[in-house]
Amino acid sequence: MELKHNHVMEKPLLGPTALKNWKARLAAFFSKKMFGRVLSPIPILYARNPAILSFALKIESTFGRKLKLGDQEKIMVRLLVSMENGCSFCGDMALAQAFQKKLSRQRFIALVNGTEDSADFSEAEKTLIRFVKRRMEGHVSASLIDEMRSHFSERQIADIGWCIAAETYYNTLALTFSI
Repeated sequence: MELKHNHVMEKPLLGPTALKNWKARLAAFFSKKMFGRVLSPIPILYARNPAILSFALKIESTFGRKLKLGDQEKIMVRLLVSMENGCSFCGDMALAQAFQKKLSRQRFIALVNGTEDSADFSEAEKTLIRFVKRRMEGHVSASLIDEMRSHFSERQIADIGWCIAAETYYNTLALTFSI
């Protein structure tokens, strides 16, 4: 799947700023420890408004511990949504999470290359991939909805919808601020 890049800004709205509040400094510390560098949202957004950081932490807490989906499914949704929205930063973050959690590289490379019909994916995962793609394109057929219901519980379907919405939020922020 190719990134769309239909939201490119001619120049950034805001550049990085000093990390004056303790929350941003703490986020920068952990970012550097986890990724080897301070991630762009920290000096661009979180340094200016710690409430946005608190909101992001709540989202990440929900992704991490409060969904009835496996890590593989959550990261698949995040990667697919990011690719569809043209957000390379968020797509890279999803891939980094997949590699950190030692999830199958081959499967995520297949998603990036658009070869999700391979034997690397279960029928439930293929259905999830089709659902996310169709949802992002704007039309989900009744038969695909029935397929989703045959593979996922109502709670899991609600969680999948939430994952799509949360990742779209992140993508919109990153694209708006040229992150």
